[in-house]
Amino acid sequence: MKLINSDFQECQDTNNSFANIYNQVIEYLKTTIDDEQLLSQVINNCNHSIVQLTDGNSYTILAHDGTFKKYKYRDSSAAFKTNMAISVKENEISIIPGIALRPNYNKHQVIHELLHVISSNQHNYFNEEGIAYTKTGTRIDYYDKGLNDYNMENNPSSDGLNEGITELLASIITNEYTGNYPGYLAVASLLMSCNNQLLNAYFSSDTSTLESFYNDLEEKQSVISRDDLCKLDSKELDDAQLLKLIVGAIRYNNAYNNTVDMNGITNYLDKFYMLDNGSWNDLILSSLNTYEENDTITSMSR
Repeated sequence: MKLINSDFQECQDTNNSFANIYNQVIEYLKTTIDDEQLLSQVINNCNHSIVQLTDGNSYTILAHDGTFKKYKYRDSSAAFKTNMAISVKENEISIIPGIALRPNYNKHQVIHELLHVISSNQHNYFNEEGIAYTKTGTRIDYYDKGLNDYNMENNPSSDGLNEGITELLASIITNEYTGNYPGYLAVASLLMSCNNQLLNAYFSSDTSTLESFYNDLEEKQSVISRDDLCKLDSKELDDAQLLKLIVGAIRYNNAYNNTVDMNGITNYLDKFYMLDNGSWNDLILSSLNTYEENDTITSMSR
């Protein structure tokens, strides 16, 4: 991990604060990722990442034309992941991902964004049609050689799932549940509790691992499908949609004979994603008892 300022000059890591964050994340992932090749890739991504300390008003990237470009912060976020340096070659889009930090950042935010960084492809190769994809966790975007967006049919990308997994891992590492992305975190927690397929798909550079997870999910239950996750927007989630995802994820666990920590999930949702009436525990138990797999969960008030 390299620390720089907005002029792309290297900075000193005072008090080893970023080195400590790096070590905490990597040590956790060493106990979690059981594929040695994948773990090596993750560590390599982290080693080649950039953290940019800014004045809080703007940040700088090294664009594909070789020039430095300065941008204003897009919102009030204290930290966010960005493509810090981009170059386009004949056969690939090369990206060094990084984190832009405002002075008011906190450790949890850094770890959340660092997970986005180390789950990002750094080498993105063009296929025979001149199309390449970038992959950050379970978010996948396609581009042509002019770096124009390309609408890929059956894109397996899931933006909502990506934020849920990232916030879940950040919360486990920091032991701090902030209430960010609560519904998405609950779904990610359930889908990742019975095996490592989704975790490996999140960090893998290959989209086929995510497709394999979707195939397994649809084989093991029929409440939710690949499309339900691919359409999961990180900024819009309603109660009926969340309930359906939770019921399907619980049945996915049942197929693996994995016992779900219902109290942990429902207490978390009741704290950070409250219903207008009743509790998530009663709602989920009722749905599990009455919901037929081929039906649709209908509207609820919130």
